Amino acid sequence: MQSGGRAAAVWIAATILSGGTGACSSDEDPPGGAGTGGTAACGDGGAGGGLGQVVYEPFVPGPCSQRAMQEDDNGQAFCTLFEVAPGDQGCAAAGRAPLCRPDVVASVEEYDPGLEGSAFCALEQLSGEALVACKQDVEEPSGVSGWCYLSAELGAFTGNPELVADCPETEKRRVRFIGMGTLPRDGGQLFLFCGTPP
Repeated sequence: MQSGGRAAAVWIAATILSGGTGACSSDEDPPGGAGTGGTAACGDGGAGGGLGQVVYEPFVPGPCSQRAMQEDDNGQAFCTLFEVAPGDQGCAAAGRAPLCRPDVVASVEEYDPGLEGSAFCALEQLSGEALVACKQDVEEPSGVSGWCYLSAELGAFTGNPELVADCPETEKRRVRFIGMGTLPRDGGQLFLFCGTPP
């Protein structure tokens, strides 16, 4: 397993042609090796949208984000965040499900063959009241596990400006993680891919 430092320094220039969101039913075997936990429901971890041409990149959590994301009418980003963790850690931890995007898994493993057999876990993007709380509440809401994207630069569903108050004027946005513990987990790394709204 590579360290997160190397992943953060490398832009993966793989482009994948695909249709749909990549979600699959619980009786399908998720890609990415036994560590993904084949009995769990699979997910793509995001709003999905028109994931036609996908370019993905390493993602480093932080209090501010240089990466702007587009949102749908419900305030979810047209992006998927996923964690690649040692296979024995699986995807049973809070806010995770096996990533059902075999195209993405295959490309990441091609980029780094040492990741073969790792747990590829989609990180749950919050929705509904949990999404609103993530975007608006300064205090971390309880009983919630997942992430949200918030920005003080957009129209509706901007999020609470207090949550990006310390960010530079050109980066008044962030990805906020709630109830998911340390990200990535020990020995793991995070990746992001975004689609195009329909």
